[in-house]
Amino acid sequence: MKKLISLMIILFLSFNLSCFKADEEEEQGDTAMNYVIPPDSSMSIDFSSFESINSRVVRADSTPGTNDIDPAEGACLVAGALLVTWSNLVVFVPLAVPIAIFKVLRTQIPTEATSTHVKWSYTYNNHRAVVEANKTGTQYDWEWSVTIDDFIWITGESADDKTGGWWQFHDPTISSGNDNSILVEWTNTDSTNRSVKFTNNNDTLTNTKKGDYIYYEQTGSDVSVTFYDIHSGNDDSGTVEETKVYWNLSTEAGGIDVVTGSAADCTWDPND
Repeated sequence: MKKLISLMIILFLSFNLSCFKADEEEEQGDTAMNYVIPPDSSMSIDFSSFESINSRVVRADSTPGTNDIDPAEGACLVAGALLVTWSNLVVFVPLAVPIAIFKVLRTQIPTEATSTHVKWSYTYNNHRAVVEANKTGTQYDWEWSVTIDDFIWITGESADDKTGGWWQFHDPTISSGNDNSILVEWTNTDSTNRSVKFTNNNDTLTNTKKGDYIYYEQTGSDVSVTFYDIHSGNDDSGTVEETKVYWNLSTEAGGIDVVTGSAADCTWDPND
């Protein structure tokens, strides 16, 4: 999965976060069509619950007079925290710009709006961003495109009720055109049942890199993140590694399942 870091940071960190605003020169329209904008969770993973568990356990473990967590469980929690922190870096920091765009869209007036077409236009740091959504009549879905400086960075599709969809990020560094880079597939049944999967599908990469993914899933109070690396190791010479970090939002207990790989499974429970 480490291959995703360099790829995505190269793609997206060239644009830094700034305050977005509607272009004053564009014709203003109705904000009613903003309902079609997919949730922020379709582009990111919320690790706040795990980070909160880790922070409280570490704090308790270092406070005199409190019960120390079992060393083996503490090591497991640290290992899980490292994976989650790394994953947060991979899927949030490089996608900060498109996430910010969609957060801002909810409060902005579209430059064009009909029942089947919506367009928003923005300028920031001398860059021009245009977001468009077009309804497909037969499937009741919305087709999306995000263009920055005349390059289509993102395409996608979402259900009209925003229960699922996908995003395809394209590589602006490839001169031959909109080569694939990262595929994001998401579901959003309700606030406690959702999933999002980030897959490296860059068409220009070798088979040692293509196919890695990070998959987040929440079902009620149970949350898990799966890390899948087709060729492990710093030089991509290893075999498949698949590791799942899981935890419960209510009990805060969790662990690491090593589906494929040399490491051992482990668990933690701050309630012991």
